[in-house]
Amino acid sequence: MGLVAAPLGKKSNLSNFYKKVLYPLSRDFYTKRGTAEERVTKYKKAKADFLNQLEVVKEQQKRLSDLGDLFDSLVEAEHDKEEAKEQVRIWKLRCEELHASSEKDILKLTQQLSFATEKVETCEDILGEIRQNIEDKQEKKKKTHDLIKQLLEEEFSKRNSVGIFTKLFNKEKYNVAMQLADEYKKDADKQRKIELELEQDLEQLKKNEQQKEEIVAIARKEVDELEQKIDNIKEPMRVAEKNKSDAEIESQRTEQQYQNQKMKIETKRAILSKASDVDEMVILDEKFMRDLLSDDIDVATKAQVDNPWFTQRYNREREKLFTLAMRMNKEFVISSKKCRDNFNTYK
Repeated sequence: MGLVAAPLGKKSNLSNFYKKVLYPLSRDFYTKRGTAEERVTKYKKAKADFLNQLEVVKEQQKRLSDLGDLFDSLVEAEHDKEEAKEQVRIWKLRCEELHASSEKDILKLTQQLSFATEKVETCEDILGEIRQNIEDKQEKKKKTHDLIKQLLEEEFSKRNSVGIFTKLFNKEKYNVAMQLADEYKKDADKQRKIELELEQDLEQLKKNEQQKEEIVAIARKEVDELEQKIDNIKEPMRVAEKNKSDAEIESQRTEQQYQNQKMKIETKRAILSKASDVDEMVILDEKFMRDLLSDDIDVATKAQVDNPWFTQRYNREREKLFTLAMRMNKEFVISSKKCRDNFNTYK
């Protein structure tokens, strides 16, 4: 593995290593079975020590990684917060632009709508009066028609109330009956003229009603069209207002999320501030970045040579791991009889 590799370098070095190290070992150790078994035991212990230390290093790595992830989450939360604020700013500006650009058009259309609505109401009032007049005329016409019918019945009754004998023998009674019948007929004729006038009035009123209905229909259509135009102008404004409202809610959420992460960081900072020297570390935060980008050469240089997220304890544990890895490698080599046996035994 790259972590524990100890390359010997050039071919000449390998030759010297073989002559001065491996060959004497093969003469001294490999021919002694007891020594080889002892070396196997030492190798197994070295391997166990290495694996135990590897777990220690991994645990340290996880702890430092979790801490780094916590700070990463703060950076991400801050980014989300700023992005949400920017969305609020964008939609607020969009709402203002739409209000400014649409205000005159909406005012003009609203005035037209008010005029058209007033026209509809006026025409409907007139139309209502016409319809009431028609209803009154129709009622009057019906009464006139009934009166004509009654007068004609009275005329018929009077004319038939005297016979031929009354005409011959009681001329006065006959003449009175005929005179009364003529009066009924005269009244009926007069009522017919009134009925005719009522029919003419009704005909004219119905024409007026139709004209007003057409005017009202046109005016209502104009009102609908104006309302639709106003609604079409306001729709983007409603959408923008909705998006602005959603953005404000999201901004509040991300702000709360950021504050929660910040509180967690402050808790970790408090713990780290009380840590021993071996557990102290450089945190990659705003201060570190300011120092790293500082115009002060000394401050920037110090930040550049610092190693964020590493502690002395972690470095020491890694050094132990490296030492144990080299020891395990050594025991593996010197406990082998030959390479083929090594592969068969420890594969």
